[in-house]
Amino acid sequence: MPGEQSILLVDDDRALRTILAEQLALDGEFRVFEAASIAEAERLLEREAGFDAILLDVSLPDGDGREFCLRLRRAGMRAPVIMLTGLDAESDIVRGFDLGANDYVAKPFRLAELLARLRAHMRSYASSEDAVFRIGPYSFQPGAKLLQDASGSKRIRLTEKEAAIL
Repeated sequence: MPGEQSILLVDDDRALRTILAEQLALDGEFRVFEAASIAEAERLLEREAGFDAILLDVSLPDGDGREFCLRLRRAGMRAPVIMLTGLDAESDIVRGFDLGANDYVAKPFRLAELLARLRAHMRSYASSEDAVFRIGPYSFQPGAKLLQDASGSKRIRLTEKEAAIL
């Protein structure tokens, strides 16, 4: 997974969001988009071509992050979702997984561990049939051998060799 990967970070704690975004962007590995609410996250999801992963708080001012995760999954979003939350009861964790989260990390968390989990989920996603990568103004779906412009109006079917090169 060469290059900068985009992360959507949704958390209403501004201080945590700022520090985490800075740490994620530190080595140039990730490009972080921040949202303090579900409504802000929805606007970013509409505006951006797609995210490689989402870090999502459970308790947000305008709703439950787990329910938002379920809506994203029902809408076809397949990128990894890692729940970040202070709610660490077994029932909370199970509910998060049942509603579509790939992982559930309780606050306070260790940054190195969170990064390791994030990278592991992104590696799994990148090798799956559901993966979508951005290449300049295009999105590339290796499983479908499809290259598509950002507007979705131009779609290019690739040969096996072309897809392997990308």
